[in-house]
Amino acid sequence: MRLGDPTALWLMLAALVALAGLLYGAWQRRRTAAALGDHAVLVPLVGEVSVRRRRVRLVLWASAALLLAVAALRPQWGAHTELARHRGLDVVFALDVSRSMLARDVSPDRLSRSKLEIGSLVDQFAGNRIGLIAFAGSAFVQCPLTTDVSAVKMFLNALVPDAVPQGGTALAKALAVADRLFAASSARTADGSRQHGQVLVVITDGEDHEGDVAEIAGRLKKRGIVTYAIGVGSEEGEPIPQIDSSGQVTGYLKDSAGRPVLTRLTPATLSALAEAAGGQVLVGPRIDENLLTVAADIDKLEKSEFESRLVVQYRERFQWPLGFGLAVLLAAVLLRERKRVRGGA
Repeated sequence: MRLGDPTALWLMLAALVALAGLLYGAWQRRRTAAALGDHAVLVPLVGEVSVRRRRVRLVLWASAALLLAVAALRPQWGAHTELARHRGLDVVFALDVSRSMLARDVSPDRLSRSKLEIGSLVDQFAGNRIGLIAFAGSAFVQCPLTTDVSAVKMFLNALVPDAVPQGGTALAKALAVADRLFAASSARTADGSRQHGQVLVVITDGEDHEGDVAEIAGRLKKRGIVTYAIGVGSEEGEPIPQIDSSGQVTGYLKDSAGRPVLTRLTPATLSALAEAAGGQVLVGPRIDENLLTVAADIDKLEKSEFESRLVVQYRERFQWPLGFGLAVLLAAVLLRERKRVRGGA
């Protein structure tokens, strides 16, 4: 036998305390009755109390309290195994962590804002598997696909531009890493193709320094991976700040001629990525609104089974002590302690 809710053990203590209170009350009543006067004189006035009934009623109250406390513990015995199937989506966020994402045309900066909005969004995806890829001049899996939302947030908060040693922005490498991540963690259908229910969300300012996006994006489309390209930043251009270890801006990145390097949102790159992948591009000024749009679209996608395992299910037996406890409680309420007084002067 096991307990489904052992935290309710305090109710057992409460039942024992209540029983002690009832015993103390009975003792006090006996003392009070003895102090009031002659028993033969009091009986015609208030009726004679049956000591036997009072004791029975006390036992009933105590039994009801204990039975209800046991029911709250949810006793379980008898078990069977069943196959638990978990259906959901595989959602991978590929986040640009290059130096250009430190630009402050989005408050507080492009990277921090993106991390904040992704963190808010993953809560809505609880129950699905979520992964995280960081990319700049190279790309790597920051967090493998998992249903642990808190782990995703922990890895997300750890992302800084220094996390990727190679500078620049290589979208193709991020897409290739995402494809390998999906391939390693997805099941296959009877015809050998990958199951659907896989989503890639790319968040970047669109400054791609290496090209070759179309080929790998086309591969994602062929394999049924739904792709969204989210643009962050402004097209007007913003200098790239240089930040010290305390988070203070010490200057701005400059070119060989000493002029500040401006970083701009490049919608053309994102549009090319979305077109080749058969996906959708969102480059409006509000990344939060764009991600909410993506979340609404993802919620409509067909979910696939990504996990199945045998689990032990224990049978709940709280109904028995609960039923007996309520019956005993009713008997305690209905039982009269006083005998009826017959006759009169």
